[in-house]
Amino acid sequence: METVQALLDHFFDDDTLDDDTHQHQYLRSRIGNEPDGVDEPPFAVEEVLEHLKWMNPKKAPGIDGLTSDICLQFTINYPELITGIMNRCLELQHFPQQWKGAVVKIIPKPSKTDYSELGSFRSIGLLSVFGKLLEK
Repeated sequence: METVQALLDHFFDDDTLDDDTHQHQYLRSRIGNEPDGVDEPPFAVEEVLEHLKWMNPKKAPGIDGLTSDICLQFTINYPELITGIMNRCLELQHFPQQWKGAVVKIIPKPSKTDYSELGSFRSIGLLSVFGKLLEK
């Protein structure tokens, strides 16, 4: 448990208002505000397929275990279903909670020789492919 706490403290600092940058202050001020832009047009099937084709199938999957090649094949077989889900998310201004979760992995930095220091590691967050797709 001590190791887990040390990793959390090193890679995920506490989020406090005291050390906010101007960018953080701006982002906090925008939370809960309605979008000020024009409504986005609905996604087209071709657009969804194109973005999935550009995703690297060799990247590690997110919490759902789905890689981009699996998601692409599913979308090729059911293009209207996936495009409809993406458009409904856009219409409702809703980003599904399941797509927000990440698996965080701590990996060693290749250039380091002393792995007893926390600075010899970096964290990566593995996100859901469909979450990445909706974000694009």
